[in-house]
Amino acid sequence: RTAIRDRALTVHYQPVTDTTSGLVTSFEALARWQHPTRGFVRPATFIPLAEESGLIIDLGRAVLLLACQQARRWYTQFSNSSLSISVNASRLQLANPNFIEHVADALESSDLDPTCLIIEVTESILASESDHVIGTLNELRRKGVRVAIDDFGTGYSSFAALAELPIDI
Repeated sequence: RTAIRDRALTVHYQPVTDTTSGLVTSFEALARWQHPTRGFVRPATFIPLAEESGLIIDLGRAVLLLACQQARRWYTQFSNSSLSISVNASRLQLANPNFIEHVADALESSDLDPTCLIIEVTESILASESDHVIGTLNELRRKGVRVAIDDFGTGYSSFAALAELPIDI
């Protein structure tokens, strides 16, 4: 809670490279925490705690905003309209009735084109096929935001099921 409030969490950007051209096509935003006395705290430690406590909503919103702002800076700096930014969304974020508004606010405040944002969801979230989650993903896509499956192949989804889901990547 204190790390989120004090903005002690940072965002690192992992490049995604086209294997054919070797060019960076996008970046994935990854939350990182350097604790003042404990040192580097692994995401595998603090993300589950944020989810259990419900703080993932605030954490996710902060990461989304920072990532959109950074993507806009890169777009301006490199004049690369095809560069995109991926941000992970948890089950709790997608279930939050304000999630669409959080995404819209981040895009508007950063002046980022919605097509430059990719929301990544895990296969397990999609496998649950909650009507609300599917509705949220459909609404994001209607607004121009792309949806990607993160960690596909770690769950039980079949390729046939992919055609029925609101995903782009």
